[in-house]
Amino acid sequence: MEVYDHIAQEFSNTRYALWSGVKQFLDSLPKHSIVADIGCGNGKYLSYRKDLCMLGIDACLPLVNIAKEKGEALAANAIRLPLHDKSVDAVICIAMMHHLKTKEERENPDIINGSRKNRIATGSGTSVQQVNQLLKQFSDMRKMMKTMNKMGGAKRALGAMNPFGK
Repeated sequence: MEVYDHIAQEFSNTRYALWSGVKQFLDSLPKHSIVADIGCGNGKYLSYRKDLCMLGIDACLPLVNIAKEKGEALAANAIRLPLHDKSVDAVICIAMMHHLKTKEERENPDIINGSRKNRIATGSGTSVQQVNQLLKQFSDMRKMMKTMNKMGGAKRALGAMNPFGK
């Protein structure tokens, strides 16, 4: 996110028009809904409806500071959100998914080279070591799921691993 740290004000100046699809979605929500705007950037949606409780979250501190002028906002990593399960009624996540891995990278994480790992780490506010750890966990889970499928599915595989029987 270092690039955004340096260009935050100029970037914000170009992000003012509200997208009609997002407005339509927000308009469909009941009053007093709690909405997280993940990757809120300059927070242009935070003040769209005063009867919603909006929380903007972005990894770029200068953009968060701009967003705070429009509503509640905090700096956080989109991969590890500081929210409890079911703590919000709705989420908007506009034009930020490209900062995360591509479909090809999700399907075959081995293609992610050192340079890409560095960009992922920088974009997510983590270290390359944490990215490597996540990729290893993903790989291990994928192997376990393949093994379970070979054993006849998760329920049967888990039953086979139970030392106390079915």
